[in-house]
Parts: sequence; structure tokens; C-alpha cells
Amino acid sequence: AGMVFDFAEFATMKEWIKEHLDHRFYVRHNHPVLEPYIEGEGEYSVEVDSLGLVPVDFNPTSENLAKFLHEVCYQIMNLDSKSLAVTVWETCTSSATYKEN
Repeated sequence: AGMVFDFAEFATMKEWIKEHLDHRFYVRHNHPVLEPYIEGEGEYSVEVDSLGLVPVDFNPTSENLAKFLHEVCYQIMNLDSKSLAVTVWETCTSSATYKEN
């Protein structure tokens, strides 16, 4: 059995990707590269955004980014999380896929 999905509904997710992923560098919130930009507990200077740095509370491996994006897709697009799989490509031959069981 297949599932029909209107690809126009991906527009919201595409905008999220453009705003939050495109030309961004995800870095663990306690990484030393962020030290010069810390202004308070969990707060960073505006330079962090202008540099494209995105502090996250997980190690931003391909596997963890795939899981993170799976959660974002589930929330933004209101899809059945068990029918959704997200693949993050590191290179043209190396990728990580996350799918709930």
C-alpha cells in the first residue's frame, strides 16, 4: 500500500530548511568555538547567527542531524512519524538515515 502526498506541502519544510539549515554550521552548545559569543546562560551574541553558527544540545553527527530533522519534519508537516524517513548525506557515497520503528 502506498501513500499519496502533495509535494506542494513540502513548501513549509523547504522554507524551514532555507532559514535554519542552508549555509549553517551546527555546533554543540558547549563547543569552545562558541565561547567568545556567550552572553549568558544559553544566550549568545547576535554574531553567532550572522556567522551561521547554530548551537544545539546534541553532537551534530549525520545520524543525530537525521533524527533532529525527522522530529522537525514530523512537527512542521504533521506527518505520521513512523512513515517518515530522513536521510542526511555527508558525501555522494556516505549518508545516515533515521526512521522510527
